Amino acid sequence: MKDPAVTWYFDNWDGGTKLLSRHQKGCYMDLLSAQFHCGPLTIENIQTVLGNDFAEWDKCLKAKFQEEDGVFFNERMEHEISKRRKEIKGKSDGGKKAMQKRWSGKDKILNNIDNKILNNIDNKSLNIEYEYDIDINNVIKSEEKKEKSKREKTNPTLIFPYTSVLFMQTWEVLIRQSKWKKKSQDALQTSLEQLSKYDEHTAVQMMKNTIAGGWQGLFEIKKYNNGNNEKSGFNGSSTLDKSIASSIEAMRSEGEGNSQPYGEWASY
Repeated sequence: MKDPAVTWYFDNWDGGTKLLSRHQKGCYMDLLSAQFHCGPLTIENIQTVLGNDFAEWDKCLKAKFQEEDGVFFNERMEHEISKRRKEIKGKSDGGKKAMQKRWSGKDKILNNIDNKILNNIDNKSLNIEYEYDIDINNVIKSEEKKEKSKREKTNPTLIFPYTSVLFMQTWEVLIRQSKWKKKSQDALQTSLEQLSKYDEHTAVQMMKNTIAGGWQGLFEIKKYNNGNNEKSGFNGSSTLDKSIASSIEAMRSEGEGNSQPYGEWASY
């Protein structure tokens, strides 16, 4: 893709064409445009561009061009074209190096970036003067976001110490409590491992106590009052059981009761 731009200094242009008429300036501009698009011009090219105004070439315009190997070129135009190419190449190389440095050790994500984007940075950058049409940082951030989303969607299946209906129903109610909803899979698995240290009846009662108390964690049941299991006043009363049952029914009515979001377990 050809560079669509070149640096233009109006002050220099105005000073260099002060003694040219507006008509001659127009002829001069046409020749500069032809050189920008086609390179150095032969005398036949110049005749084609100027047409009936070719007399202006010998009259005043030839002095604005250099001749070399039978072709003519404006030295300032060649200089600006060459300078522009070097600037763009420098920006392109700098962008690639910065990206490679940032992505050092992240080959997995880097491989997901379309190679066409990397290979065409030079061409795309020509669409805007001194700036890239593609923002490399945005490409990188987009890939990071995709990778993060992918990791979040591939959570491991939880491993349950017990799979009875009572245990799983109580667990379902527990993880829907406000202080448990946002817990990570790792945190939930840690809680399950904690419950696995107790018999199933005790594990269920610990979950019930947490639900009733609105706690964020699970706590061992202390033995008081001649062996009755209690902690902070919660002892697995029928009122609590009814509350849990009510929550389960609500889950079922919403179509959630049979969702089994954490792996296979006993059906109702």
